[in-house]
This record gives sequence, structure tokens and C-alpha cells, in this order.
Amino acid sequence: MNSTPAPAQFTQLGLQADKFKVSDKKSWRGPCPQCGGTRRYVVFTDHDFPLWHGFCDQCGRKDKFWRDYRIKIDPIRAAELAREFEATRQAEQATRTARLEEFSTTEIWAELHRRLSADNRTWWRDQGIPDEWQDFYQLGYKAQHTAEHDGERMTFPAYSIPKFDFDWKLKNIDYRLIGAPKEWGKYRPQAGLSPAPFMSDPDMNNFPSEIHIVEGSKKSMVCRIYLEIPLFFIGVPSCNSWAGIVDRLKTLQDRQIWIMLDPDAESWALRMAKELGNKARVIMLPAKPDDLVLNGALNYSRLESLKRTARAA
Repeated sequence: MNSTPAPAQFTQLGLQADKFKVSDKKSWRGPCPQCGGTRRYVVFTDHDFPLWHGFCDQCGRKDKFWRDYRIKIDPIRAAELAREFEATRQAEQATRTARLEEFSTTEIWAELHRRLSADNRTWWRDQGIPDEWQDFYQLGYKAQHTAEHDGERMTFPAYSIPKFDFDWKLKNIDYRLIGAPKEWGKYRPQAGLSPAPFMSDPDMNNFPSEIHIVEGSKKSMVCRIYLEIPLFFIGVPSCNSWAGIVDRLKTLQDRQIWIMLDPDAESWALRMAKELGNKARVIMLPAKPDDLVLNGALNYSRLESLKRTARAA
């Protein structure tokens, strides 16, 4: 692992300098000041300070440090650098789009679903997902999936969760790593693709009148399956990583949005509600929603009762 310390200016920019590692000769990676993580935020240092900029792969945060931090710079050079940054961003987006098209065409998720053995299906059932829903969501298994953490690469068995938008448009695949060290985390998206939320009903073609937001794909699936009356759920990657879904929901009219994040994420739930405005309410639960549903402590009637006392931001 590269132990080269990050430039001292990182602290001036409000970044955790000790958490950043060299990515390549022109950039560093570390936690995003907005959504956290360990290496999702990249700082490009290929120009003299303060002509640097930052970008988060997860939440999309963009920083032009000479502008956003009011560091004096020649306005002509600032404009040139802004154009360079935008050109780089568009090129990266074009690359991601091309990768997604290739990825979708190969139907990798379908092949991983076909690989499900009896033991793999048992594992999914133990997570609360019956066989017919495993088939509906095209859940799968991969015997060897290579992941990276702080410059180290390791291979693990992994269970796959395709993330479809409406009309079954594939956006990404999450891999649930089995046996990974705690600091690696449990889930990894498909490399090279933009992060995506999980939609509980990808066979629909638009958002329904009521939307429920939880953390994670599995919670979204379990709540959709077991709440007696079918409700629409969105699983965000984490409490502080929303994969662009909040920006999409902001544009909707006449929808009611219920935010049901995990018990330790109240501040993030309220922040999300504030972003969404009057259409959103926060339901704070005593435990994770999928656990409550599976042990019978949360059903449709109880959820409807909780909605009457839900909080605005």
C-alpha cells in the first residue's frame, strides 16, 4: 500500500488528509466530505494549487476548489480549468454509458441467476427471499468476484443483485461479498458503472403515488414481499449515498414519500426529507425494517399507523 502522505493543502480544503491515498500520478482518493466512504472521492492535483478539483463517484458531488473555497485565482485561468474539468467529466460519463450498454447486452445477471445451486437458493431464502422472488429479481451467485480495498485486491464468493430501473432497464449489479474483512464492507457495485438505487417493482414504468425509501436492496425486497399489500420501495445504497434518486424524486408532483432508514441514520433521514421538501416524511423505526417485517413486528397496518406520526424535516 502506498504510504505517501497527501498534500498539506488537503487540510485547508476541509478534507481528511490522512485518509487519502495516491490513486495515480495526478489524483488521490479518499472519503467524500458529503457521503463518506473510503475512496469514492477523487481529488485531481495535476495543476498547481489551488487549481484542483474534486469529484465523488457515489453521490456526484463536484468541487472546484479555487471557486468553492474562495481561493483567489486568475479568472481567465479559472475558466480554462472549468472547461477542462467539464470535458473530462463528459468523457468519463460517455465511457460509463458505453460500459453499461456492453454490460447490459451480455446479460451477465441472467447467467449469474442460472448458476444458482440448491445451496445458493437456500442462502437467499435464509435472507428472506423465497424462490419465486429470487427468480423475479434475477438474483444470482458468482463463485469468484474480485474486489479492491485501499489498493489491495482479493477474490470472494458473492451473491449478485441486479439493479433495474423501470421497464427492466439494467443500471448496475451489486455483489454481496461472502467472507470479506469487516473494513471492506459487504456490498460492491459493478466496477465502472454509476451507482444505482434498487427498485422493488422494475416491471412498472413510473413512480406510483406512494414511495418508501429504505437502506439497501435486501430491505427493499423483504418489505415489498411481506407487507401483505404491495407497496413500492426504493433501496438506496446507504443512508448517506443516494445514487441520484433524490434528485429524480424532487421533480415528481403529487407523490408521497416515506423515508424509513435504519435507526442510527435519523440525521440522514431528516436531511433527505429536507432535500425532498413537503412531499417527504420520516418514519423512525426501532430496528432495521427487514428485521421487523420478518419477525412480525411490522406489518401493513402497523406501518400505516406509523405514517400518522411521521416527521417532516
